[in-house]
Amino acid sequence: MNQPIEQRFAKLEQRVEDIEHTFKEIIKNEEQLIRLSQRHRHNTEHLKVIVEGIALDIGDSRERFDTLERTQTEHGDLLKRQEDLLKNHIGDTRERFDTLERTQAEHGDLLRQILARLESR
Repeated sequence: MNQPIEQRFAKLEQRVEDIEHTFKEIIKNEEQLIRLSQRHRHNTEHLKVIVEGIALDIGDSRERFDTLERTQTEHGDLLKRQEDLLKNHIGDTRERFDTLERTQAEHGDLLRQILARLESR
């Protein structure tokens, strides 16, 4: 009768050892999960910093691009005004040149008339 009880105790002891072994494995797994969770949190915070930096860079780039667009528009308007002024100046210069040509032609005619009268004397 002792032998069945001893076998039963041996089986119970074996089961307790198995449970203790399983419990130790669970603890190891939990510790690994905790370490992984900490790494994950650290990596997530690091990525958050990187993403925020990228967002700031994008914001700066957008602001610079907007500034370039405004400057380009302003310069385009300025160039258009300067082009209009140059066209006006060119028109004025053409009118003056035409006036000079007419005046020179008239003076040339007058000189020819004067020379013709002088030669006829």
